[in-house]
Amino acid sequence: MNGLMKFSMICMLFSLAFAASVPKNDVCSGCETVVETIKYYAEQNYTKQEIKVVVEEACSMLGPGYSQICTFVSDYGVDMVLKLLAKMEPHEVCVKIWMCSEKLDNGKCSLCKFVVDQIMNYVESGHTEEEVKKFITMLCNKAGTKYAPVCTNLLDMGWDELIQYLKTLTAGELCEYITLC
Repeated sequence: MNGLMKFSMICMLFSLAFAASVPKNDVCSGCETVVETIKYYAEQNYTKQEIKVVVEEACSMLGPGYSQICTFVSDYGVDMVLKLLAKMEPHEVCVKIWMCSEKLDNGKCSLCKFVVDQIMNYVESGHTEEEVKKFITMLCNKAGTKYAPVCTNLLDMGWDELIQYLKTLTAGELCEYITLC
């Protein structure tokens, strides 16, 4: 691997490990995250072997919410996921391999719960409001277009209101409130 590719992989692994530990029993979000990662690196013209290395490294660092998709990729290979991605979007791939239900909300509700859960975990671990603001901004800036609807709706409500809701509502309730569920 060349230096730029190694740096890119390290950045991806850090952002996944830091911001994307999947909530318990949210296999669908974990699947979508890994499949999106495979899609991203395929679009960057990485070889199948290079993508496999990235996914294996990510899977070794991520929590149990990723175990099913990591096992699938390990057992069936990146090639299988790439073949499915050639015909469908990441959510559809995850439905096809039985890791998401067929109910398609364009992933907004499950994605919202996933992002809000990450933010709530950060809040609950004793960080200051300023640190939480920086975390949300970093998460939204690094996450790309997939998280745009969630980030936009969360940030539109204003920091004070958002921080209060993060402390008092569940992820599902907050996502309902911002009309993504």
